[in-house]
Amino acid sequence: MDNKLKANKKRVSREFSLKGTLMRRFSSLVRLRTSVAPRLLLACCLLALAASRLAAQSTFGAILGTVRGSSGALVHGAQVTLVNTGTAATRTMATDANGNYAFKNIDVGTYALTFSAPGFQKESLKEISLTARDTRRMDATLKPGVETQTIIVNDNSSPVITTDVSSLAETKIGDELVELPVAIYSRSTGSTSPISTLTTEAGVQTDDGGNLDVMGTTAALLSVTIDGISSVGVEYSGPVNEMFPSFNSIEEIRVSESNNNAEFSGVADITTVSKAGTNHYHGGVFENLENTALNSNNTFALSKPRIQMNDFGGTLGGPLRVPRLDQNTKSAFFFISFEALRLPRETPILLSVPSTAMRNGNLTSYLGSSTPVTVPVSPISANVLKYLFPIPNYGSADSFANNYQINFPSPISSNQGDVRLDKVISTKQSLFARFSYKNRQVITAPSAACTFTYCAEAGSPLQGGYNTPEIDESLTFAHNYVFSTTLVNEFRGGFNAQHTSETQSYSTTSLLSQTGLTVPQPDLDWSEAPQVLINGFMSTSAGNPGTQRGQTIQALDNVTWTRGNHTFKFGADLRRLTDHDDNVYGNYRSGWYVFDGSSKVGMAIGDPYTAF
Repeated sequence: MDNKLKANKKRVSREFSLKGTLMRRFSSLVRLRTSVAPRLLLACCLLALAASRLAAQSTFGAILGTVRGSSGALVHGAQVTLVNTGTAATRTMATDANGNYAFKNIDVGTYALTFSAPGFQKESLKEISLTARDTRRMDATLKPGVETQTIIVNDNSSPVITTDVSSLAETKIGDELVELPVAIYSRSTGSTSPISTLTTEAGVQTDDGGNLDVMGTTAALLSVTIDGISSVGVEYSGPVNEMFPSFNSIEEIRVSESNNNAEFSGVADITTVSKAGTNHYHGGVFENLENTALNSNNTFALSKPRIQMNDFGGTLGGPLRVPRLDQNTKSAFFFISFEALRLPRETPILLSVPSTAMRNGNLTSYLGSSTPVTVPVSPISANVLKYLFPIPNYGSADSFANNYQINFPSPISSNQGDVRLDKVISTKQSLFARFSYKNRQVITAPSAACTFTYCAEAGSPLQGGYNTPEIDESLTFAHNYVFSTTLVNEFRGGFNAQHTSETQSYSTTSLLSQTGLTVPQPDLDWSEAPQVLINGFMSTSAGNPGTQRGQTIQALDNVTWTRGNHTFKFGADLRRLTDHDDNVYGNYRSGWYVFDGSSKVGMAIGDPYTAF
């Protein structure tokens, strides 16, 4: 029995995990001072590390480096200023005795650095791009001179191998996600999720079940987050594909393939960062259109396949000001997006059903006999054939294999909205919140190839398609506070929720009455057809209508402390997981009737359909 069968029950699982992680980076051999406070802090971190397995996750990056004079001597006390060119958020610090500086917990974006020290010319580094969980080393060499002179260096160098972190990662920025051909193709299949674009990365592919496989890592060992909050489904332990923000509202997606830090809790990690507003208003509208008229014909095909896809939406972002509450017009920002998909698709279905002659008891062609063979047809068998097996419409009159064909209507319609608000409270603290909502309405063609197993949407075309809607919600809130140049705290909270269902609209009682079949306890709440299996022909049911609701509520906190050449990071991650399923074993409630020749009667008759 497939252990993923759904049940008439409420299954609630709660998982509370508290985790601390400790990471230390040694740039040289040093001696820790013999003092009580550092030892107590280190002991607490180690105890937290042993307490549990989940870790606090962050999307912030870091910019660090060393400042030297032209002679190579380290410059102590040099003033280093970091400016986010998009929001004008500023942080400053002074280099330590070793000439080092490190800006921790930096948002994704583009930055500029300015270095100044008495007796040296100012130096500026422009256009420093920082991606999620990235560490950029930006060393500077100051030349002797008066402070009024400034040297500007453009950071347009090619990527180099970094020695500050050990992980291997690839990042796709927003423009790549929108312009990749695979991104446009994914819409034509009915999905507005960018997760399919990740297969263009080396080491990322899909397995036989359609799940992402990163460097051989199974879905259960993959960490997937959106703005630092988990987007892994509760029931199947894999990413909720349709929960991602719209293509045009994503700043970047980063795939960390191996050697991840302990805080990311997965062998491989996928983190998505949403797009934020900046000092200037910017926006746009888009339209992706695909139809039969615009497509070329296959040389070997008789006609073009019918395609009609329309994907459209728009984005807008910029500074946000609340009258009488915010006097600083450049301290709050917003970014909103909307995307809609309309795909009136059709699903081709090819089935094997009993021929017209077989329905009337004439089995001459079916048995390949040279003499006429007829058998009586019971009233129940006649009703089952009438209400569960469609009449053949393809092939010759005596054909009983692949003799029913239909392009079953299975349209997809989805609407999605994303909103992000950012606030720079001061040079020491900032916060943001993002909310995403997607409503996806889908009609799924029934699968009549489901035999001795469970299929979510299985049944006969005569009972119509399955209504399989999906509603996804995701919320993230983050607050970053800089206590000092060596101590930074980050808090994040949020949730993700997925609501799905598989339902049909016929009456189980009426269908059982029409076929003449009786069952002890028919299900009156769901549409469930009897499963009639005859060797060599389509199945008539095995579908399991029901609803499923899964939700993850998460709160986490990270503290980063730098002392000399050492960086300590520890934190906590608390999650509450809930899952609710209805109607387990619903695919058995209307009965299973199997004719495969294995029973004594079947073996005596010698043919499954004749026994039926």
